[in-house]
Amino acid sequence: MLDGGAWHREPAAPDALADVQAAVLDDERIRIRYQSKQAEKPGDRTVDPWGLLQVGTTWYLLAAHRGRPRSYRVSRIGAVHRLGRPSRRPPDLDLQQVWRRMRDDFRGVPATEIVLRVHRPRLPLVLRSLAVTALGDPEPVAGAPDVHRLRVRSVEAAAAMLVGFGADIDVLAPAELRAGIIAIAAAAAAHHRNAASCPERR
Repeated sequence: MLDGGAWHREPAAPDALADVQAAVLDDERIRIRYQSKQAEKPGDRTVDPWGLLQVGTTWYLLAAHRGRPRSYRVSRIGAVHRLGRPSRRPPDLDLQQVWRRMRDDFRGVPATEIVLRVHRPRLPLVLRSLAVTALGDPEPVAGAPDVHRLRVRSVEAAAAMLVGFGADIDVLAPAELRAGIIAIAAAAAAHHRNAASCPERR
């Protein structure tokens, strides 16, 4: 995957690039020795490779670590050990969408936290519907069955996505999201009542 924006300049291909690329293409879990910017010494991480991203001249590995998506600058990977096991890749993975969320988090895009109680069988569909405005992954609320926190770019967009789920969801916060859903539902009801009372046009 390519992103035209350039954050760093690295004219030479990183040493680990070929090994990382092979693991991505073979869909194989790997253990990497990674020097993060915050740590004094490199540490080992077992990751599920999802794809490679080039931003300007800089390469990143997009991978899941303990089930959560992460980006790793390939020039900071000191060693790659292939584990001989398949990567745990979500069947509906949208790598472009994953990267957009990461990039927005990095740039500090303003977000609003919403809290939802979702009828469990509907949760995957609710999350897919919110993907267009969601930032990051939902977080279960401890001690509250079926309740999740999620950050969104737009409360208005979230309301438009959630209104169709009716009683399968409860909006616990914020109040403006509840108000938005109520307003959309009321406008739709009024429109269709008026349409039903008008003579059919032929």
